Amino acid sequence: MPYKTMQIKLLNPSKSKKALLEDAIWRYSTAFEILLREIKKFLTDTPPSKTELLKLMDKNFFKCVSNLGVEPFKDALKLDLARLLAVYFSKKSSYPVTRTFDEDIEVLLKSEEKISKLKLNTVFEKYEKKRPLLFCRFDEKRDYSIFKSEKGTYFAKLYLFNRNNAQNSKRYAVFPLHAAEWNKKFLSDMESGICTPKSAELVRKGDDFYLNVRFWYPAPLKQPFSAYIGISRGINSDLCYAISSKNGEIASKGCINISSIYGLNKLHSLSNEIIKLAKENNACIIMENLSTSSDGLKMKGIKLPLSVGDYNKTAFFVSYKAELAGLEVAFVSANSIFYRCTRCGNFKRANRFLKDKFICTMCGHSDNLEEIGSSNLAKTLITYKNNKIPVYYKTEENSIIFRLDILDYEVVCAKSLSAANEFCERLQKHIALNIGNFSKHQQFTAKKLLGENAFSKINFIEIK
Repeated sequence: MPYKTMQIKLLNPSKSKKALLEDAIWRYSTAFEILLREIKKFLTDTPPSKTELLKLMDKNFFKCVSNLGVEPFKDALKLDLARLLAVYFSKKSSYPVTRTFDEDIEVLLKSEEKISKLKLNTVFEKYEKKRPLLFCRFDEKRDYSIFKSEKGTYFAKLYLFNRNNAQNSKRYAVFPLHAAEWNKKFLSDMESGICTPKSAELVRKGDDFYLNVRFWYPAPLKQPFSAYIGISRGINSDLCYAISSKNGEIASKGCINISSIYGLNKLHSLSNEIIKLAKENNACIIMENLSTSSDGLKMKGIKLPLSVGDYNKTAFFVSYKAELAGLEVAFVSANSIFYRCTRCGNFKRANRFLKDKFICTMCGHSDNLEEIGSSNLAKTLITYKNNKIPVYYKTEENSIIFRLDILDYEVVCAKSLSAANEFCERLQKHIALNIGNFSKHQQFTAKKLLGENAFSKINFIEIK
């Protein structure tokens, strides 16, 4: 689903209302850390499913924070905890700590064990640290909502209290919002039904409070493309791109550099440039999947402008921005893209003649190394489309056993001249029923075989 986030400022809340907001954020942050430590007692080495986590977070689970008045935030705390624990189990790092208290410092200082500098810094950096207050749904009767007055002023209605600490018998407080022009575009879309508000976060920056609201926009229909654009990391540039026709001919090459800004703003700018280039050239975007394989671009003594982590973040931004723009995007293996010749396809380590020069040992083709990766990416889907999928078969006395390893599919057909055609028909039915259960890598093969003439896309290899 394509989401957009809008940050809108709460307009000059009074001193008393600021105190209410600060208190709500403090209660939420404190409860979150206490519950995070509480749930650790019930976790095992086996990652629990979402259903199992929710069962752990029942009514009794929240008794340890009953004094904090977090009843309005129970659903948000469950969701927030589940998200953080999902990251923890995926990375298998040390158990997360979001906040430390006075007793943590006392235990640390009284300990006779040697305290590492890292541990000491962590304890003090996270002392009384505030966490964004999550509202997990848009609802007029709980969590939060946004409405417009007759005078055209926008207000946020935030449920911050339980029955015991309700203000004037109300469990919510209302805050005027400072809606700039770009905010009004989101709010106008919300009012007209173009987008749907989902979760929101209340955050404090200095003396000001902001509401970060996530809006869901329906994805536009994907537009047919007439070219491919490959995006790789650069050596002297942030990113390199190459645009290929559907026939595999490289039409143009170039670099993308953003030097005036840094951090996430830079990565957003890089992703915007990629989207712009794809639109201008009506191209399908092809990027490296650096989470599964290396692009082999690492060089001794040279620091590349864009790290693997920053490239992956840029790719994430591109993925959802492409969906909003109606563009196709594909993530492919980065293996060998800086070693494979774009002319003959020869792949050898020796092709990397110099740090910044590529010379093919087979056909002699030379190129700037920085441009080789993006060119190979631009041609990847074309090469993949032309490559046949290996299916192994073994002939028995009265039958033929076919096996497609990539989909882990095996079928036995009666021995006949039409056995291969029968296999293709049964394979397509199997794919149609199970395509939702395939991995991304398997889906590339599955979609290729779902089209017409599946027989012509298979290379049948006999096992003796």
